[in-house]
Amino acid sequence: MLLFYHLSSPSLTCHFSLPIMSLFFPVYDFLKASICSVFLEFMFVISITSIVGFLFSICDKLDAYDVYTPG
Repeated sequence: MLLFYHLSSPSLTCHFSLPIMSLFFPVYDFLKASICSVFLEFMFVISITSIVGFLFSICDKLDAYDVYTPG
């Protein structure tokens, strides 16, 4: 739930400010956007991988159940 909330609102996860970097605002803005996009993509890949792993573990348990049931 928290992961979905972070993914749905990138302004919360990517809202940080460095006063020193305000002199280089275009560079800072570009770096912030790059870091946020990489972070969100990483979190998306992690969530998809965990969902696929969970589904595979369920399938393995069902296969083991089918093997050990008689008939």
